Amino acid sequence: MHTSPWLAVGTATPAADAGVITIAGTVISAIRKAKSEARQSMRAPVRTVRISGPAPHLESLRTVSGDITAAGNVGTLVLEPGGAQELLVDVQLADASSSAPDYPVGGGGAREGERQRPGNVRR
Repeated sequence: MHTSPWLAVGTATPAADAGVITIAGTVISAIRKAKSEARQSMRAPVRTVRISGPAPHLESLRTVSGDITAAGNVGTLVLEPGGAQELLVDVQLADASSSAPDYPVGGGGAREGERQRPGNVRR
C-alpha cells in the first residue's frame, strides 16, 4: 500500500525534471558502454566516473548523483565544470586489467578456465 503523500501540483523536485532524467541517462549509458566494451558485467564496480561540462548540467546531475552511483556501481563520481557545450564522461573501471580483453584471431574455443558451451563461442 502506498503510504507516502502524493506530490502536490507545482511541488515537483528538480530530479523530476525531464532534462535531469535525460542528462542522467546519458551518463548511465556511458558507464554501461564502458563496461560492455571491456566485456564486464553490468554489475561490475567502477572506480571513478569523471564528468565535465556546462555548470547547469552538472548542477542537475548533482541532484541525482546518488542514483547514478547506485545504478552504475560507481565508487567516486567527480563533477568538473568545463568549457564544452556537452557532457564529457570518463569512466575508469575498477579492474583496469580487463579494459580490453585479448581474443586470439580465429579462436572459437573457451578462454582459459572457462567451460565451452554454445553461448561462449567467440567469432
